[in-house]
Amino acid sequence: MPACLDRLRELMKWDEWQRIEIDAYTVRAKGISCAWKTSTIDTDASSGAILTFNPDGSVNVISGVVEIGTGTKNFYLTATNGC
Repeated sequence: MPACLDRLRELMKWDEWQRIEIDAYTVRAKGISCAWKTSTIDTDASSGAILTFNPDGSVNVISGVVEIGTGTKNFYLTATNGC
């Protein structure tokens, strides 16, 4: 996993910029997110997530992942902690 993230960092030119203010209301930013797929999930299963950043600094996460006892809810709570 670390090698994959290092390669991604290189491909997306992470060190060149992380945040650009377009105007008073728009910011363009880069980010990386990853999740560990357990062996109980089909190999061809796909899903996505929509993040909504609120004016108060909180984040809403809308995801197509279903909680079936594999810890999905805990993952999202942990991943967004402090946002």
